[in-house]
Amino acid sequence: MSDNPLLAALQASYGVTVEEDPTTVRGLLRYCRQWLRDEVSAQDLHNPCWEMAGRLRAAAQATFDDLDKNPELCEESREPVIVTGEGYEAIADILEELPKLAAENRREDFEEALEEYEAERVAVLEATEEIHAQMSGRERRCYRCASTGEQVRCESCGLIMLFPDPKQLRDYSYKSAALSPLHQAVYRAYIAVLEGRESLESLLGALPALSKHLKDITRFCDIQAASGELARSISSLRQNVQMAKGGVARIEGVASTYQASDLNRGWEDIFESSIAIRDDLVHLGSQH
Repeated sequence: MSDNPLLAALQASYGVTVEEDPTTVRGLLRYCRQWLRDEVSAQDLHNPCWEMAGRLRAAAQATFDDLDKNPELCEESREPVIVTGEGYEAIADILEELPKLAAENRREDFEEALEEYEAERVAVLEATEEIHAQMSGRERRCYRCASTGEQVRCESCGLIMLFPDPKQLRDYSYKSAALSPLHQAVYRAYIAVLEGRESLESLLGALPALSKHLKDITRFCDIQAASGELARSISSLRQNVQMAKGGVARIEGVASTYQASDLNRGWEDIFESSIAIRDDLVHLGSQH
């Protein structure tokens, strides 16, 4: 490419880089094709191919481990995950073979290996897109077995089915720090729903105690005759209680919306407000 100054100029004007990036699956495929054009040596292929193969084998193992941890996952959801893991392993096998084929100057075998590489890459891409589509929130989904349908309850598990939240994080542990026992009870029920261990009713059943606690704080604010800094602290406490009540109401609304995004946003509001309420109460205690 560098021998064509016009092409190089056009690429530069569009921000196109001539050098391929061997740290990505697609970039490494293009990089390997440079050996067929005598632009890189067989030795140049060794490190990037083996490093990528190692990363892909680790990804495949993690994928299969996830499947083992979720034996109740329905076949429809298992299939693209299996294709992804097997695709990672197949590409890793090819990558470990390419430097040897290049060193032996087996150009025809090398080209066939690259064709298999591309086919496996496309298969993984399509499987990944299928996984994303399943979690896009367009269909109700059982959070235990991942089956889909229009019915309210999963026919296999009996859980209330929800529309998935595409933005949902897998690790929620950072959302449980320094919470009161009432908040901890709601948090445990929330996580149990997300992990498919309990149905939505268990979470809804944990909310009334928290709602009563928030009402008690509101009554405390109502009976306080305050001025100056104390009044500002009471006002802050009242606002944060309202935020928590909004989070509770959002989660309660999931009983009619079936949106996991409302579940997550509701818990976000409850968690953030709980920390603020704790700080407000500490501050008020220091002023009395």
